[in-house]
Amino acid sequence: MNKSEKIFYSTLADLFEKDEYFDGTEYYAFIKNHPKGEVLDLGFGLGFSTVYYAKKGFKVTAVDKDPFYEKDLLRRIKKMSLCDEKNIQFINEDILNLNLEGEKYSVIILENILHFLKPKECKKVFKFIEKVIENNGLCFIKAHHISHPDNKNINDESYFKQFFSEDSLLKYIDEAKFEILSSSIIKRVMPEKQFLKWKKAYSKFNIEQTREKFGKKVSSIELIIQKREKPNVEGMPKNEISISIKKNSS
Repeated sequence: MNKSEKIFYSTLADLFEKDEYFDGTEYYAFIKNHPKGEVLDLGFGLGFSTVYYAKKGFKVTAVDKDPFYEKDLLRRIKKMSLCDEKNIQFINEDILNLNLEGEKYSVIILENILHFLKPKECKKVFKFIEKVIENNGLCFIKAHHISHPDNKNINDESYFKQFFSEDSLLKYIDEAKFEILSSSIIKRVMPEKQFLKWKKAYSKFNIEQTREKFGKKVSSIELIIQKREKPNVEGMPKNEISISIKKNSS
């Protein structure tokens, strides 16, 4: 990741944190009444789920192949007193090469990762999850839905490798081993006050220059900021699918 990208993602993460855009509602619903245990956050990125579970007292193993994300999350934790960093263990590794032999986790987070992977790689990730999740453990999965605006002309060179319907995502899950707890397609909306803050912050980035540096990485933000004159407008495409599953007892 180059310097410009680091500045971009740091600014974006700060904006998310200050506005509490991720309030943890879906995470809370997912773990409600679930006993505290070890959490594995695969591809933690900006770290919102990592912080949420660490704040709730879970011990979190946060995995990402780019060491920038660990450094930037620790910066935000210290700057904003987000959680106790002692509750987080960081691993800088590609999740496709991850070896956690002998470890078991009560909760596994697989959020906004699968659309970067090819089908064979997705299969490998789910086989890995089967090995490291505890009996009765929970797994929260979120990925880009087929109606996402970037679902066009996908090939091996595309930034996003695939998009998912409920059926296409469920085909990776062995229903003999997992119970499907919930499935939903998410439509993001944003309060007007927050929308105006985002628009002001985003205007600092020249869109053409940003596109040259980040390619499709900025398109979802463009969709929020540029394609809408007002927040919460109807007709905003549903762009994420969320599924939660539970490992059956042996």
